[in-house]
Amino acid sequence: MKQQYIQVFKNKNFMKLFIADIISRFGDSLDAIVMTIIVYSITQSASWSALIFAVNKLPTIFIQPLAGAYIEKKNKKMIMVISDLIRAGLVGIIATQLMFATLTRWDLLIITFLISIVESFRQPTSMPVMAQILQSEEMEVGLSLSQSSSKVVEFIGFGVSGVFIATLGNHIVVYIDMMTFLLSALIILTMSIKPILKDVQEKTYFFTEFKAGIRIIFQYPKIKIFVFLAIFLNAIITPLSSLQAPLVEEVLHSTAIMLSVISTALTLGMIVGSVIYPMVKEKMNIKMIVILSAYSITVAYIGSCFSGILIQNIFLLYIMIATVFFVMGLGISMINMFAFVEMLKVIPQDYLARVSSLVTSLCVCMVPVVSFILSGLAYTLSTFSIFVIVGVINIVIFILFFQKKLNIL
Repeated sequence: MKQQYIQVFKNKNFMKLFIADIISRFGDSLDAIVMTIIVYSITQSASWSALIFAVNKLPTIFIQPLAGAYIEKKNKKMIMVISDLIRAGLVGIIATQLMFATLTRWDLLIITFLISIVESFRQPTSMPVMAQILQSEEMEVGLSLSQSSSKVVEFIGFGVSGVFIATLGNHIVVYIDMMTFLLSALIILTMSIKPILKDVQEKTYFFTEFKAGIRIIFQYPKIKIFVFLAIFLNAIITPLSSLQAPLVEEVLHSTAIMLSVISTALTLGMIVGSVIYPMVKEKMNIKMIVILSAYSITVAYIGSCFSGILIQNIFLLYIMIATVFFVMGLGISMINMFAFVEMLKVIPQDYLARVSSLVTSLCVCMVPVVSFILSGLAYTLSTFSIFVIVGVINIVIFILFFQKKLNIL
């Protein structure tokens, strides 16, 4: 294991991409907080805030799958660089308009929508580039290092964003976000990787490429399992995101502090899970890892509900909730790492951009679908009942479906 880490740290291309991603992720974490504040302060409307959020999800759902097929035979390094530069320019426009107090709600809607379109081309490049610069034996350690470090930086970014906004102002924080994109583009530009391009005589049509990406998911049983696993995981954690506030108020009878406890514990669990995944995989077979991870999610859903009934001492309740959601974070991270690493190993490099963009789109689609179902259930069922049902459904599906399917791995 130590030798693998040494080997990864000596991989110059990986280290450049690793540093670029960390810088970019820090900017994203600042952006997530400051843009929430900016959107509401400019629009002064919850409906407009919801509209901008919804509109910015559309490119991920409808454009990214097509973008993945389009960029498959393009120079992905240059797409990453150009995308980061365009994003820097668009973010810079928002910062400048903020500074001169000329930013309107329509400006925000249009510019953030354009940023989301650019990101639809940028995101599908990451997986194939990672597969190109990492050797097979470096995959688990490299991705573990990348995922855990990104989570740590994101955690730090969320923590310092409030201080930055209070002391520097919204526009300066947005300028910092712009600089992270510029730095990311500059670092990626120095990477010495050759684009994987097909022979110029091999001409294929765009929609042929798109359909080939869909076809390969169903062609290989292993890939199909990884894709369904990613989609199901995204769906099963949506109730927590959608009903976290009702959970805290109705079930745990607590305050905003409990929301912070849940978010912090979940994030820390995901960080630790990303770090220890390669070591756990050496000691335990993958089927056992996935099943135990599934149990951890069920324990969090059901355990959090019964903790609200059985534990009266608020400090003991904080400890119990922090524990179950930390364990849930571990489980989510383990399943994520498994699916991501194995997809990189199994999917042919020529199809990585297409498949990853399709999976991302399907995962994002699950959020409104599951949220819509939950909104209907919430009219007739309590939050307690919904969480218990979700916990039971999670473990039943894993036992009946994924446990058998994992036997082929």
